[in-house]
Amino acid sequence: MSALATHPTLAVRPLALVPRAPEQQVVVVEFRSAGGSTWHAIGGGPTLRDAIDDARASCPPDPTWTAVGWNDLYGE
Repeated sequence: MSALATHPTLAVRPLALVPRAPEQQVVVVEFRSAGGSTWHAIGGGPTLRDAIDDARASCPPDPTWTAVGWNDLYGE
């Protein structure tokens, strides 16, 4: 028998009562500027659009960056 099952102060909660974690997307995004420069950044948020916008915030400030591709690191 496990120590968890015999410990008097540790109660096991049924899965139905455990709150779900909020949905989260974490992606690595490839950006390209009009001049051909590239930048990779990681971003996160509740939606894919929010995650890409979060990644864009870490791009260098001068050029306008366009997301040209991304890969999921976490989420669906």
